[in-house]
Amino acid sequence: MSMVFALVLLGCADDGTACERLPTQVEQYSSKALCEAGQEMALQSEAAMQADYPTVVSRCLRMSAAPSVASAGAKRAAPLR
Repeated sequence: MSMVFALVLLGCADDGTACERLPTQVEQYSSKALCEAGQEMALQSEAAMQADYPTVVSRCLRMSAAPSVASAGAKRAAPLR
């Protein structure tokens, strides 16, 4: 099974202890390097700029290639550091 990476945007509290996935389309990449290259653009997107959170972060999440990448993450993410 091949691996894909999903770029997700998270809205977080200032201290990073509470984050939620922003309701945006999840972008898929065939490598971590390609995903990381897209992070800055994602942080400059309209969705990131208009998010009602003190902090917005992007993460590249590794997952198995599956029919539904959108279901790969929960609405609430674990604390990110």
